Amino acid sequence: MRTSIAVLLAVWLIPGPAYSQAWEAGINQAILNFRNDRSNFLRSHVIRAHHDNPAIHAEDDAVAHLVEVSLPGVVMLAVQAKPQPQAPAQPGQAPKPDDGKPRFSVGSGFIVALDQGKPLIVTNAHVVKDAGAGGTAILQFDGGVRSTGVVLDYNISYDLALVRSNTECPSCAVLKFGLAKAKQNGQDIDVPNVKVGHRVIAIGAPFGLPQTVTRGIVSALKRNPGQGLVDDFIQTDASINHGNSGGPLFNMRGEVVGVNSMIFSPTGGSVGIGFAIPITQVQKMIDRWRATGVVSSSRIGAEVQAGRGGLEVGDITKDSPAEKAGLRKGDVIVKINGQSVPTTPYLFTKTIADMVPNTKVELRIRRALGEVTITVVLEAVR
Repeated sequence: MRTSIAVLLAVWLIPGPAYSQAWEAGINQAILNFRNDRSNFLRSHVIRAHHDNPAIHAEDDAVAHLVEVSLPGVVMLAVQAKPQPQAPAQPGQAPKPDDGKPRFSVGSGFIVALDQGKPLIVTNAHVVKDAGAGGTAILQFDGGVRSTGVVLDYNISYDLALVRSNTECPSCAVLKFGLAKAKQNGQDIDVPNVKVGHRVIAIGAPFGLPQTVTRGIVSALKRNPGQGLVDDFIQTDASINHGNSGGPLFNMRGEVVGVNSMIFSPTGGSVGIGFAIPITQVQKMIDRWRATGVVSSSRIGAEVQAGRGGLEVGDITKDSPAEKAGLRKGDVIVKINGQSVPTTPYLFTKTIADMVPNTKVELRIRRALGEVTITVVLEAVR
């Protein structure tokens, strides 16, 4: 290999005006020798390194084992999609005929518990919203076992939903959550058990191909792409495509650390920028469902914006809790349940959304003639 490189450099660097076919032949031969030597070097060193390196085999076996024990907890879901309005036909063109065939949206999910012996499945709200709460989803478990399930509830703001299988699944597995402790404002809080740079695995049904496994790393934490109320997405370069939505993102301990939810892409396919909802949000949703029977968010039905010393009320939705409670446009909210109002409209919306529907909330309002307290009964919103 060294000889070929030397010959190649020598031929390239010899000065002089004389250029002949012999020189060209020499250059071509040197390039050919260099390529052959490089290929032989790679075959003899790189391939042998893989064969002789037990650490590589151990890592591959560990990943394979992780996938093997995780697949029984991953589910492919399909719900019948609502008919989409057709675009008007162009002049001189006939409208496209409707073939009358039902169309389905396909996504992924994973088993988080057994409810009366039947798998309880987490997925994205956008996967099952066409079915609606109480609607039917078609489920396919590992090994091709099929069943139907009922959409228990969903929450568009956090893009999460719960589905329960209508049948038991003895071969299925409940997946473990990857939670760790961290300090925030001097208090211990739960966070996903993963760090930037850690390797992760995504399993789902991209383009309807069930139990597809892809691998990458955590590219960033606490990403806020401005979608809904989730402001702490896990960013990953593991390949995520249409159909992966709702599927689990695993750390290398085999724990679920996130729910694959969305991608950024100029083409519509994976370009290595995917986002997963942190598993901490899933835990909150399940706790809420068990305590209240719902996972939907709450609202007061009024827009707010930053104001002097509080949040100023803007447009108010007709027949909303805000209107029924007597909230007025121009009011300034200074306290909520006796505590200082959140500093931004987003944080206020998130605070209200995280409360249980039908909760009574006291708002301290500043008006031109002084301050008053009004009580708002929150309403559910998906």
